[in-house]
Amino acid sequence: EAVITLSEAEPDYWKRFDISPSVMQRFAEYKKQVLANRNNKSALPGLLRRAYGDTYWFYFMFK
Repeated sequence: EAVITLSEAEPDYWKRFDISPSVMQRFAEYKKQVLANRNNKSALPGLLRRAYGDTYWFYFMFK
C-alpha cells in the first residue's frame, strides 16, 4: 500500500514489489471514492473510514 501511495503515477513500478491484483483494485476503488467526494472534505474521512480505515492510504491521508 505504501508503494502505491508513493508511486501512484507509476503503476509499472509497483510490479517490482509483487503487489497483488486485489490490492491494486482496492486502491482504484479508494481513489475513485476520494475523487467523487473531494468537494466534501469534512465528511471524507468518515465516508472512507469504514471501508479503508485499515489501509496505509487512509492513514497517510488523514492521520
